[in-house]
Amino acid sequence: APYFDMDEEFELQKRVLKVARSKEVNCAHDVSEGGLFTTLIESCFKNNLGFEVSTDPNIRKDAWLFGEGQCRVVVGVSHAMKNDFEAAMGDHHFVHIGDVKAHGNIVVDGDNWGNIGEWKNLYDTAIEKLVNG
Repeated sequence: APYFDMDEEFELQKRVLKVARSKEVNCAHDVSEGGLFTTLIESCFKNNLGFEVSTDPNIRKDAWLFGEGQCRVVVGVSHAMKNDFEAAMGDHHFVHIGDVKAHGNIVVDGDNWGNIGEWKNLYDTAIEKLVNG
């Protein structure tokens, strides 16, 4: 089973709730079902946004993108609120993984993985395609 610490999870949820209530974040989404990549694309669907992220070279790329370890939340913060967000997080570990982009392209480690519209179509029709063969 993936690593999980109830105290760490509780502290993370408290801090994210605090910054969300103070309007320091634009969005927040847990990393659970489908891992980080799924979290990122789900967060971009509504407004047809894209993102550019860099994976951690010390972690296998598939594990970094699709691992379902607990105690992780993706938080979107404007550049203007970055310092306030960092101060609110205090000593709780967080990592800047990339940036949201208005162009709708999905870029991982400099490689273009397509447009959010294509990913949304795949996401929305996956079960239908599986059932219909």
